[in-house]
Order: sequence, then C-alpha cells, then structure tokens
Amino acid sequence: MKVNQIVPLGFGVFVLMGINTAISQWSRNYSIEASQWVAHTYKVQSELNTLEKTLVDAETGQRGFVITKDSEFLEPYNQAKKNLQIIFTNLTNDIKDNPSQTQKLEEVEKIAQQKIEELQTTIMLKQSGKEQELKNLILGKTGKKFMDQIRVKIAEMILVESKLLSERQKVANQIQQTATFVSWGGTIISMVLGIFISWIIARIIMGPINETAAAIASSANEIAATVEEQERIASDQASFISQTSTTMAELNASAAQAAQQAEASNISACNVAQLVTRLSQQTRQIGSITQTVSDLASQTNMLALNAAYECYQRRRRRNR
Repeated sequence: MKVNQIVPLGFGVFVLMGINTAISQWSRNYSIEASQWVAHTYKVQSELNTLEKTLVDAETGQRGFVITKDSEFLEPYNQAKKNLQIIFTNLTNDIKDNPSQTQKLEEVEKIAQQKIEELQTTIMLKQSGKEQELKNLILGKTGKKFMDQIRVKIAEMILVESKLLSERQKVANQIQQTATFVSWGGTIISMVLGIFISWIIARIIMGPINETAAAIASSANEIAATVEEQERIASDQASFISQTSTTMAELNASAAQAAQQAEASNISACNVAQLVTRLSQQTRQIGSITQTVSDLASQTNMLALNAAYECYQRRRRRNR
C-alpha cells in the first residue's frame, strides 16, 4: 500500500467519526424527545386520575352535608368546583395533539358539569328543607350514573395513554439501543481503522524515515570526525606558523645584526681607503723612492681608488 492510498483511508476514518457523531447526536435528541413524550403521558394519566379524585371529593362533600347539614362538609365540594376548571384547561392543552382524546375529554367535561349541577341541586334541596324531593333525586341514581359514565370515559382515556406510553417507551428503548450500537460500533471500527493506519504508517512511512535518520546520524558522526581532524590539522599548522614566525623573527634579528656588522666593515674599509690615500700622497712627495716602491705605490693607489669607489657606491645605496 502506498502513501497516496493511506490518505483517503484516513479521511474515511474522519468521515466515519463524523457520521457516528451525527447519528449519536440525532439519537440523543430523539431519545430526549421520546423521554419527554413518556413524561407527558405520565402527566396526562396523573391529571385524569386527579380529575376523577376531584369529582369524588365533590361528591363526598355533598353527601356529608346532605347527611349532617353541616356546612363544613361543603369545603371539599367548593374546592373541587374551583379545581375542575384548572384541571380541564391543563388536560386540554396536554392532549390537543390527539383529536380522539380531545373528543373524549369534551364528553367528560360535559358529564362532569352535569354532575356538579346535580350535586348543587341536592345541596339546595337540603338547604331549603325539601327532604322528599332530595330523597327522590338521590334514589333516582342520576348522580351515580354521571359518575359511572365519567369513570368509564376516564378509564378509556387512561387506557389510550397507557398504550401510548408503552409505544413511546418502546421507541425510546429502541432509540437508546440503536444509539448504543452505533456509538460502540463506530468507535470499534474507528479504533480498528486507526490501528491499521498506524501500523501502515509505521511500516511504510516511518521505516524509511528511521533509516534515513540513521544514515544522517552516521554521516553526522563522520562529518564530526572529519571536522575534529581538520581542527587538529589547523592546530598543528597554527603551531607550525607560530614556530616559523619565531624563526623569522630570529632570522630578522640575525640579518639586522649582520647588516650592522657589514656597515661597520664598510666604515673600516673607508677608513683604510682614506689612510691609503694619505699614504699615497705622502709617497708621491718622496721622490727618492725606487721604481719598485713607485710601482707598489701605484698598485696601492689603484686599490685605494677601488675601495673608495666601492665605498662611494655603498653610500649611494644606503642613501637611497
């Protein structure tokens, strides 16, 4: 496998991780929504039970008053009348997405209103002392029929909500299972592909890189050894140059000393030449010297002239 084949594979891993993340997020949102619907169903069931209990409380207060004619027993009845409107309003808002349940609730509300009117009639008959009419109304079981109808309707609505609850819980569980499967599956696949890509990279890419790095390190060591050798040679050359400089300085000193000695010799030669010249002059004054002496004087004169000429030449060179 080549490097240009690894890049798409690595990109595929990132795409897979992105898809896994998107599915997980979708599952999470849907799971939250499903949980909210489950909680909504529980709330509706609780409100239906509260509705039935409120009507029972109203009927209990009415019976207590009818039996005892004590107004304190009317407190549950009066409180129930206040709570019923609130309960029906809340239920209407909670089940407005379900037309079938909404229709049943309207029927329950209508029967509940009839039940409250029947309770109000019995209370008014008791308060006015019309016992026989009250007895006839109670024996007619009109109130019981209303309550039986309300209980049946509420039971039907609770049954519908229970079915909805079961379905919504099932959906929530399925979503949860799907999200778990996708999450773990995507993670495992990503890990496997990641390990495979790491192995490919280590074998195809890192192997040559490590070999190149080893070769570079070896070359660096050789270069370092060469540099060290060059430094040693340069150090030896510097030492040799130092010694040569010292020798040159000594030679310069010797040359200077030789020059001084040569100059002293020249001065001595000049002095000799001057002395010979004077002797020659004195010799010429002696007329009685023999020819041999004359010849000797002549030769001496020539030597003096040569020495004088050389002295003159040296002075000229020194003056330049």
